[in-house]
Amino acid sequence: MLIALEGQDCTGKTSLAPMIRDFLASNSFIVSTKSFPERTPFIESYLSGGSASGINPQSFQMTCFLQKRDWQKTREAQDRWWVLDRWGPSGTVYGYIDSDYDVDFDTFMKDSDPNFRLLEKPVIGFILTVSPERLFERLHARGDAPSCYESLSKQRVLYDTFSMYAKKDKSYKLIDTTNLTLEEVFEKIKSTLTHTFSL
Repeated sequence: MLIALEGQDCTGKTSLAPMIRDFLASNSFIVSTKSFPERTPFIESYLSGGSASGINPQSFQMTCFLQKRDWQKTREAQDRWWVLDRWGPSGTVYGYIDSDYDVDFDTFMKDSDPNFRLLEKPVIGFILTVSPERLFERLHARGDAPSCYESLSKQRVLYDTFSMYAKKDKSYKLIDTTNLTLEEVFEKIKSTLTHTFSL
């Protein structure tokens, strides 16, 4: 049973996951958190260098998908609630970015992308977006080196494509975090969870 946090970098997913876990645990849920993709050397190499790493983008995307597919078959994945930092939509959207846009997004999502077709849907999910300009302010503030996806042009596409995904998959609620604090985003999520689970 899944609750998924999706969206661009610097939207608070990693910080929000334990906050959601603790809120649900306080309401008697048995719940844990998990992040994807698992940061193997292969994954880290691509994220830091992109295609310049010598890794094919489609190989990277398939590796990320297989991690999730294999995990969802485990007993661990079935025996409790999970708050996931990245699941299906992130694979779909980033996979589309890496596809060189050979087809339109609808066709890619329905025909080419295994994340949309083969991964379990969450009970509820949240897609978090941020304007590219605000993202770079947050990235600078936390002192992280940008990944291969953190260019202004790619972030504009990511912002638009994640927003588009949220309109197509009703499992997910869209939250634009551009002008919100982490606490304000959490309050929006908590309100939705309270309503969804009648807490």
